Amino acid sequence: MLGGLAASHELTAGIFTPLIGMLFARRSLAAGLLVVLGAAVATLPMFAVYYGISGSIVPFYIRPELYDYPGSYWRNPTGLDGLDEPLWLYAFHAFLGHHGLFSLTPYVLIGVAGALLQARRREPMAWAILTGSSIVIAYILYKTNNYGGRTMGMRWFAQFVPLFAVAAVPALEWLRTRGWGRLLVYSALGISSVLIIETLVHNTFSPGGWVYGAMKTAGWTIE
Repeated sequence: MLGGLAASHELTAGIFTPLIGMLFARRSLAAGLLVVLGAAVATLPMFAVYYGISGSIVPFYIRPELYDYPGSYWRNPTGLDGLDEPLWLYAFHAFLGHHGLFSLTPYVLIGVAGALLQARRREPMAWAILTGSSIVIAYILYKTNNYGGRTMGMRWFAQFVPLFAVAAVPALEWLRTRGWGRLLVYSALGISSVLIIETLVHNTFSPGGWVYGAMKTAGWTIE
């Protein structure tokens, strides 16, 4: 059911529900079906809203006629929405630049390391997290060069943060036995916390990101 609620809030999060359902199905087919059914029930209000607005349950994302029509803002977008950047530059800003997942929340990098460690041990949940995240990232990078507005970070990537926070555990266990490792963790967590709080209160780092800001201060800009 939580998977369905996640998809209702951000449609791309729906990719994780079938992946997790398959994990449960490996142990018990009934358990896998319950995961899928629970998620389906939670999405009913979302599809009801789609139908009530447009007369169809097909998500708006894949119905461009609903937002790309003569006179629509999306025919002549402005600001961040109107940027026409090459893929490499868009990807840079999505991960390390002004909307960067890893620059704004460097703690996530430890989660990625933890997920990779678990994947090497053949942990199914780690594979589900890495596979689902990779699919969402590939889809967004292929489908659009939009940043989702003047938000702090890419809203499509926000769903990864809690997943990788949990996946970070094995990496944290390894790092905590080393002095430099503990310093690395505290630094990453501290930077993540300060940037998020500062952005929410004063809007200092949006757009910006400390990595991109440091590059500009040093005179090295990417345009």
